[in-house]
Amino acid sequence: MQFSKERIVLSVEAFSPNNNVLGALKVFWRTAKAHILILNVAEPLLLKLCLFRYLFPWNRCLFISVDILLKRPVTLTEKVKCRIQRILLRKVDAFILYFRDISRYSKYYGLRREKCIYVPFKVNQLEKIRTYLSEKNSGVDVSDGDCVMAIGRTLRDLNTFISAMEQTGLPGVILRQSHSVMAEHGSLVPNRNFPKNVTEEIHDGNQASFISHIERAKVVVIPRYRWDLKSTGISNYLMAMAMGKCVIISHGPGATELLRNGEAILVPPEDPDSLAEAIETVWHDADLRKKIARNGQRYALSLRDEKRLLEDIMHASLDLLKSRIECGK
Repeated sequence: MQFSKERIVLSVEAFSPNNNVLGALKVFWRTAKAHILILNVAEPLLLKLCLFRYLFPWNRCLFISVDILLKRPVTLTEKVKCRIQRILLRKVDAFILYFRDISRYSKYYGLRREKCIYVPFKVNQLEKIRTYLSEKNSGVDVSDGDCVMAIGRTLRDLNTFISAMEQTGLPGVILRQSHSVMAEHGSLVPNRNFPKNVTEEIHDGNQASFISHIERAKVVVIPRYRWDLKSTGISNYLMAMAMGKCVIISHGPGATELLRNGEAILVPPEDPDSLAEAIETVWHDADLRKKIARNGQRYALSLRDEKRLLEDIMHASLDLLKSRIECGK
């Protein structure tokens, strides 16, 4: 089956990033001549396009959302917006997600399993990580380090990490960005006195320099909240795993259902006692730490890089188009 190449995919990068209604309407009108529109994140634009689809149902372009980021509604205003978005998102033809557990997306936003396609994520900065590994002597234990490091900026439960580290007495580091960046991504830096064994390092957000920070860690921790809806921390834990680090992460979407073969240690969220126990175990048990690090590294490297991810997204999108044509829709 042949398709004209210019009608296969219309990506959001082809348009102005303007999120106003007029800009979205222009995008909608141009999709009328396309087979597929793939939107990576871009929730404001996606929701406007869904509204236009209600108003102009003749547009048969497939709307495919990639890595949609939805938040748990807490306030009354957020709950009202959530109900509206739930209705609008019915007009999306498919959601490509980097995690399998969509139960919380379904609960709040009504995503249906038959519309969700799981595509594994990729390792960011993979070539730089490969270079880092190749420069290590064969006898060097890349899983070793001098601290327990909490990494990442999105929805990180730093209070639980600090409480757990206070119990262990082990050297701990919180690798974070500025207060404003952390707050923007839902991570509040605790306004409290840190125990003497926990320090902070400020990171500029550059993923390449991120590698030099993670290199120091003996254990990498990604503490999450129990109400987390999505695969928070997946890019960070894959980078750490690819570097050969032992990872501890809280249970939740993108971790519990994906890391099932000893690739990481999973702990209950918001549970400092369980986190402290896991940290102490892998800190003092070198054989266990190395085993988990090897499993995690094997898994992360098998996911490869952005090229593989884009190919998977393209194949999934084309399969949807072929299915629609075969069904005569």
